[in-house]
Amino acid sequence: MRAEPRPDLGDLMIVMLAGTLAGVRDRLRSDGFEAASDLVAILVDISDDYLTGSWEPPGPGEGGP
Repeated sequence: MRAEPRPDLGDLMIVMLAGTLAGVRDRLRSDGFEAASDLVAILVDISDDYLTGSWEPPGPGEGGP
């Protein structure tokens, strides 16, 4: 049986980043910057996926190395 990895300071930083990005996304949208808000929303989704363990790095041809 494999133990779950323990949260560390890096995980805390991702949580703080996700919260900050969500605030920026909402502010951009309320100020009428829809395109910029959509880009930040993608970053929010990526950070949320990373925190829940469902994030997969992009492969070749998908924007990855």
